Amino acid sequence: MSPRKLLVRLGLIATVLAAVLAVPDWLTTEKIVYGNDFFQYWSAGRFVLEGGSPYDHQAFFEFQKSVGWENSIPFITWNPPWAIGLFLPFALLRYAPAVMLWLFVQGALIVGSAILLWKRYSGSREGERLVVFMAVLFTPALLSIIFGQISGWLLVGVTLAVLGVEEDRAGFVGAGVVLMSVKPHFTFLLMLALLWWGLRRRPLAFIAGSSACLLLLLAVPLTQRPTLIVEYLNTVLHSQPREYVSDTLGAGLRLLLGWNHFWVQFLPLSVGIGWLCREAVLHRGSITLEGDRIPLLALVSALVAPYGWLFDNVVAIPALVLVWSDLSRHGSRSTRSRFLGGFAGFCLLLLGLHVWLWDPMQWVHGWVPACLLAVFLHYRRPEAGHVAEAGPP
Repeated sequence: MSPRKLLVRLGLIATVLAAVLAVPDWLTTEKIVYGNDFFQYWSAGRFVLEGGSPYDHQAFFEFQKSVGWENSIPFITWNPPWAIGLFLPFALLRYAPAVMLWLFVQGALIVGSAILLWKRYSGSREGERLVVFMAVLFTPALLSIIFGQISGWLLVGVTLAVLGVEEDRAGFVGAGVVLMSVKPHFTFLLMLALLWWGLRRRPLAFIAGSSACLLLLLAVPLTQRPTLIVEYLNTVLHSQPREYVSDTLGAGLRLLLGWNHFWVQFLPLSVGIGWLCREAVLHRGSITLEGDRIPLLALVSALVAPYGWLFDNVVAIPALVLVWSDLSRHGSRSTRSRFLGGFAGFCLLLLGLHVWLWDPMQWVHGWVPACLLAVFLHYRRPEAGHVAEAGPP
């Protein structure tokens, strides 16, 4: 990059940051505050900075009411303590600039991950802009940005895992596992496979990478509240979020078989763990993660996850980038056109369902992980690394 281009980009970033920090409070209307998931992160960060615990739900509820929350129930955060390190810096700002900066950062994480994945899979910069547009316009990614979700860090974790495995850098894989664990319920199967791979392949580097990432994220939160980890474990063990109807196969089965059967929600995950153990046995104790195995496992993890929502499906972006990379090199023009047309139609369908039918207490998007996995398997056979020339199913 030439010095001139570098200065221009730095100037643009500085301009955006200055504009974000100057955002007036009136832009964060009541509707934006209550309709954006970032409020739970911002209020949790503020509470920790004051020495409180977001896992003490009653105390956290009182704090949220003191900073503008008017709902009858608290906006609880279920993310682990190390996730607090990701949004704690934003809690230093007023809500208005904090939420704007958070949305900007989430968009940058998604774009940056897509670019890194494209360079890894295609080996060139040609076609990079199209991949960026695909990543940002992918409905789960778009909604993740709009709602101020933390899902962008899930994608960063998967991207680090891809780069770490392909370049044999177990430290990257360890850091990726930590970032994915900010929402452990959605990528549990992939995290388990990466943990197995790292501890068998390069245990010291894997432990060093994961430990460094954990220490970095926990350093400030634990200085403010040393008992955060214990309080989080106590909350998870005694106050599970049983009432949430999430967009997962497990939640769908639970709705069919009876909402009082909480264990049904974890049935697909147990099947997925059994499948992963079978893979390890067949490969004599090892798990292969090179090639397209990580994107595949990310999709399978989403399919069997006990909890998850539409925006968490940003973990499908590596699979989409991989398929498009292969199609752009080996697929026919008609195949590429059908794929792009199907992708656009799929995104519009999801957006339409979200706008007109979405209800947090309904199972609307639970079919999405299965659909994404089916498309991936249709266009690419993981064992052979072959791109299918047929049209979409």
